[in-house]
Amino acid sequence: MFIRKNDPLKRIWHIWIRRWLVFTFSYLWTVGPTAFCQDAATISWKPVTQDTSGQMETEPVYYHIYCDTIPGFSPGMNNYLAATTDTEYVHTDPRLADPNTDLFYIVKAVDFWGNQSASSDTVGETGFVLASVRIFLESPYHADGDTMSTMFRDENLLPLETPYAEAARAVTEMPVDVTDWVWLQLRDPDTHMVVAQESFLLKKDGMVTELDGVNQQLGFTGIDAGDYELIVRHRNHLAVMARPVLHFDDNTAALYDFSADSSAYYGKDATKELENGVWGLWAGDISQDGLISDDDYESWRLASQQGKTGYQEQDLNFDGIINTKDYLIWYRARLSGVAGKVP
Repeated sequence: MFIRKNDPLKRIWHIWIRRWLVFTFSYLWTVGPTAFCQDAATISWKPVTQDTSGQMETEPVYYHIYCDTIPGFSPGMNNYLAATTDTEYVHTDPRLADPNTDLFYIVKAVDFWGNQSASSDTVGETGFVLASVRIFLESPYHADGDTMSTMFRDENLLPLETPYAEAARAVTEMPVDVTDWVWLQLRDPDTHMVVAQESFLLKKDGMVTELDGVNQQLGFTGIDAGDYELIVRHRNHLAVMARPVLHFDDNTAALYDFSADSSAYYGKDATKELENGVWGLWAGDISQDGLISDDDYESWRLASQQGKTGYQEQDLNFDGIINTKDYLIWYRARLSGVAGKVP
């Protein structure tokens, strides 16, 4: 069971930390002028009395609490919240009342001797699933080293805010080794309706990460475990979809590697072989209509005539300049007759 925001009923979510620690989460509610509103979260658990060998624990046992805004986070000093010997903690935070932000919690038990338990499962304000994805883009890919260019980031051209308005997100500082932003979607396999979507960072090695540029456990919030279609979109490449319908849950996600095999993609010729055995997204869909067509050429031509530079969708080779090098990338794709395969 998960707790949704703006639900006027107090709910509890029970999970286990290994075999011996029960962790619960609930809201404290206050009555506002016209409706219920939440102003705090209560995290509670049963006391740890035995270690994993079955021996009685020496008191006191401390409980370290961690909190973050992404469900796939790892507990550490940057998200450390508090320590207590109690079996309940009330967290007051204005973000709990923000409908655009969800908080997630992890607890670790620490015994008298300083030994730490494994992390609890993550619990929070809404349901979530985790994904792990690797993918390459044709334009910035370099066969030497199997990496992509980070010129935009290195030259401070990469925007701190995602270019995908449908999945708005931003960083305060761009992590190292980032190639660009990417947009991932999960769809219901029966209706093909998007049920969750998010902007993430694409590192030069093809790994998609959370906004810290390190965490490869990608969180999609507001949905439960289940089978979904996974779609990857980029601002000037053809979108792709994973060939099988994939199962997602809130456990550690297995890596889905689009770069390893053309069979990872839905649809014939949905991917381009960047070098022997390495596959990636076709460049050239500047208009993002699922086609590489004259509309994309016209967009490139106008941008080139206007002398646009920097972070532009018409810059197909990621060098900050719009010129004939970008045209040649579009032209080769156009001759190949490729088109998007996302149904």
